[in-house]
Order: sequence, then structure tokens, then C-alpha cells
Amino acid sequence: MARPRSHRMTVGQVANDVRVATWYVRWRRTDVTGDRRPVTQWFLTEADAVAFKAKHEGHAAALPPPPALAPPPATGPTGDALAADPGSFHTFAERWLTTIVARKKAATRRSYRGLLETHVYATLGAVPLATIDAECIVGLIAARAAAGVAWGTQKAIIRVLSTCLRWAVRYKHLTHNPCLQLMKELRDDSLGEYEDPEPNPLTADQTRNFLAWLQTGQVPGHPARAPLERRRGGQPRTSYPEWIPYFSTLFLTGMRRGEAAGWRWTSINLAGGRGRLERNYSPSEAAVDAKGDGDVTLKGKRAHDIEIDPDLVPILEQWQRDQRTHSLATGRGKPSPYVFTTARGARVKSDSKTADRVFAAGMKAIGAEHEGHTIHNCRDTFATLHLIKDSGRLVWVSWMLGHRQRSTTANRYAKWVPEWSSGVRIGGDLNLIGAVHLEADAK
Repeated sequence: MARPRSHRMTVGQVANDVRVATWYVRWRRTDVTGDRRPVTQWFLTEADAVAFKAKHEGHAAALPPPPALAPPPATGPTGDALAADPGSFHTFAERWLTTIVARKKAATRRSYRGLLETHVYATLGAVPLATIDAECIVGLIAARAAAGVAWGTQKAIIRVLSTCLRWAVRYKHLTHNPCLQLMKELRDDSLGEYEDPEPNPLTADQTRNFLAWLQTGQVPGHPARAPLERRRGGQPRTSYPEWIPYFSTLFLTGMRRGEAAGWRWTSINLAGGRGRLERNYSPSEAAVDAKGDGDVTLKGKRAHDIEIDPDLVPILEQWQRDQRTHSLATGRGKPSPYVFTTARGARVKSDSKTADRVFAAGMKAIGAEHEGHTIHNCRDTFATLHLIKDSGRLVWVSWMLGHRQRSTTANRYAKWVPEWSSGVRIGGDLNLIGAVHLEADAK
């Protein structure tokens, strides 16, 4: 039997005078799930790298051969494992995982198995498959809710069970899928977390002042404030210019925080002033699959293009250059594929506490700390300022927001669009170029 490829190593050198350690050894390591993941170890000299490679390849050669594969599951008369009499739900689910789910990507396989082993098998594993009904599923979800499992994870459990039991219906082990419509009817809104809040947009002046504060630490027309104390030590911060691309994008495109977290440079054409939203970061999905990226489909279930405001294009161009320079200076080499990242190269997620603290500090600086604004209100600000300028932009605003029906946009922002209101243009009137001093302009 051939030796696993995870022990094959390559030695090389990176021509980068910024990094002290330029010699590396690369190989692929097989994790507990069977996936082969790349690993890189850096060294100061070629001799150290070669010695490391020889040591570990010699250790790998002395390992015993890998164990033989487990025998295939029992099959029915047609040779299909799912067609055989399953008996318990656990037996059918394991056959489903090894035949159907095995064709999906590794993150999906880990997610499905993790949910079943953590939340389902202990309750439904020994139950005969033919007796599983809606009462069993409701009892399982109620038990998980009583154990403190969040509603986002409960939804993931229902989705996995519904997908699994759909195959049980196809193979005539069940007459119907007991999970149908349960997610909608079991929706847990006892805490009011899933109510769609009323729009609470910022005014154009508040938005301008907030962006100016990010850049300079000062609010136009307001007295200077003392620098904010950092919760984790270090020097007090007076401004946050690294957050200008993030918040400018939210204000000038109306995208959600999750969409901003999933936005990649490959989905942007700055020269053409266009972008495409394809993925949305979900904290609940990331909690279910710790090894996945947490990205799911958009809330509207379909990707869509957006226009990038002319005032935003130079900000993103400068931000992309800064990302590349910082990645080289810190020795990471290739920059992150995500548009919005922290100083350490990690992407800014939709539940970023740092973003929340910066926004809250900015609201306090501009005197709006008691108005109840959240980062999601950047989206409301985009919609209302455009519709106040011209209610005829309803179709375009609805398209930018990703709403399937323009009536959704009209109903949500109707009271904010008086026809007699004075005109405001979100791009030019915000004066982003005047508030944000780009390095390219300063040269």
C-alpha cells in the first residue's frame, strides 16, 4: 500500500528581504477528518530546512502502514446501501453520510456529521426510522432549546434532519418528511431578536462627521475630545483611519455586515465601478462548523451586482495597496482574499466586537450616542438619503439592497421619503474625498 502523501515535503526559498527567515519546508498533513491541509515551517538557513525535512521523512518511513479500510455497509437487493432495511435512525444516517454526503465538500461533511453526533444521535439514534414523525423532531428541538442551544443551531439541526429524511422518503422508508415547515413554525422569537427593527438612519451631517472623526479624531465644529482609553492596554486612540474603507463601503453601497465580511477582491472591478455580492458570513454557521469559513448564501438567496460609488473607488484602491504592503512587511506574503481585514490580516466578521466599539465611540463623538444607532443603520442611511433625494430611485435602491421585490423597499422606508424634502446626494454631499486624505493625494 502506498505511503500517504502527507509526508512528502519540499524545501524552497522566498526572495523577500523583509522576512528574516526565508527558507521553508512545505507539506500536507492529514487531519482527523481525512482532509489534507497545507503546512509551512520557516527556517533561517537552508541547512536547517534540509535537516528538518530529513528528520521528519525518516520518522514517517518508520511508521506502520495505514489500517485497512472498513468493510462497506450492507446493501439492499439493488446494491444500494440506502435501500437496505435501516432499522434505527442512526444506521440510516451513517449510511447517508458515507454515500450521499461523502460527495459534498469537506466543510459540509464535517458540519453534517458534527450536528448529528452532537445534537441528534443521543435522542433519536436508537429510534426506529419508520417511527420518526413530527412529534419526535419537535421533542428533539425542544430538548436542545432547554439545553441552551441557540436558535441558529436549532435551525441547522432541522435543515440536516430534513435533508437526511428526504432520502428516507425517496427510498420509501418513510411516507413523508416530518421536518417540512417545522423551521418556520418553530421559530424562536421569545427574546425579540428576530424582529425586523424599524429603520434608524443617520443624517447626512452625522455621516460626514462620523467619517471625519474616523480619519482625524475630531468632529467638525465640535471641541476636541480626550483620546479614548483602550480596553486591552496600549496607547489611547484618537482616530481610526483603518476603518474608513469598511464604514465608507457600508454607507455608500448599503450592503449588510455579513455581505461585507464575505466580500472578496475577486468580486470587484474597481476600474468599472462594479462589484458582485455572492456570499454572506453567518456566525451561527461558523459556530456549527468550526473549520469552515462560515459563509452561506445571501439572505435573498441569489447573488447580485452592485454599483461602487465614484467617491468609494479611490478609497478601496488605496486600501488594496495598503493590504498588499502590510502583508509583505509582516511576512505573510499573499494578502487575504477578503476586502476588509484587521491589522493582523484576519477578516472583519459581521459580529466583530472591535467594529461595534469603534462605531459606538464614533456615535458618542458626534453626539448621537443616545439615538440607538447600530452598524446596520449604515444600510438604512444609504437607502433613505437616496430616496429623499429622488423617490424615483426606488428600483435602483431596491436592486442595490438585494431586495427581491421593490415593495419590500418601499414599505420599509416609506415614512422616510417625503416628496417635499430637500435634496441630498450621498456621494458628493458626504464629501468623502474631503474628509479622507488618501496617501496618493498627499504625494
